[in-house]
Formats: sequence, structure tokens, C-alpha cells
Amino acid sequence: MIFSGEFEHKLDKQGRLNIPSRYRTSFLKGIALTRGYDQCIVAYTLEMMQNLAKDISKMPNTSSYTRKLARLTFSSAYTLDVDSNGRILIPSVLRNYANISNKCMMVGTGDVLELWDPKLWEIEKANINKNSEKITEFLSKQKFILEERN
Repeated sequence: MIFSGEFEHKLDKQGRLNIPSRYRTSFLKGIALTRGYDQCIVAYTLEMMQNLAKDISKMPNTSSYTRKLARLTFSSAYTLDVDSNGRILIPSVLRNYANISNKCMMVGTGDVLELWDPKLWEIEKANINKNSEKITEFLSKQKFILEERN
């Protein structure tokens, strides 16, 4: 499944978030939540989380950056089940990290969902829009450099 679009959702008093029905089949086996790199929460399918764990385990653990990436990713990772009503309970440590209280923006980014505080998402979106030309130019050069190496 490709996760796309952006949707505003309300959390209930317990901190539960309703997963849109079109995405629920992707999380039948469970959902993994962890800190994102940009003050958001990242929601992975269990398969994607396992792939991430494999990718990080292939990096040299003698590197302090690898160890810090593993800590950042897994110290605040939670594997959850979607309840019969299609909800997940977002752990308070993740809600606090992402500054999410009663409203949440669910943003599809291809293979994962990101959960954002609505105000922080608006700031991020404005930053992306402002820098879109620089972003695409930088990434197109990176692709060119990688193709030259192969």
C-alpha cells in the first residue's frame, strides 16, 4: 500500500487515534510507532519496521552514529494492535515528543504514515513549499552522483 494524503483526526480522551479504514488492512498484523526525525511520530507496518531494523543492524555498530540512530529509532518504538474499532492508543511519551494533544495530522509519505501536531505540520509544509526547488535540485544531483558511481 502507498500511504498518501493528509488527514486531520481527533484523539479521544485516552489518546486513541482512529486509523482510516482504507489503511487498516495494512495494519492487520499490528502497527509500530516510533519517534520521527522531525518531531513527528512515524507509523510503520510491522514488515516495514522489521526491514528498518535489518537495515540498521547492517550498519557498523562501532559507529557512534549507528548506535545513536538505533537508540533514536527503537528506544521509543511501540508495537501496537489496532482495536476492533480501528483505533490505536498512542503512548504518551510519543504524544509528548510530537506535541500532539487532541488533534493530529496523519500524513502519508509513501511507505509510512507520519503523525503531526497540526501547527507543526503547517510549519513543515511551508518549509517544504518554500524550499521545494532546492530539495528537488539537490536530490537530482545526488541521483546523478550515485548513477555515475555505478
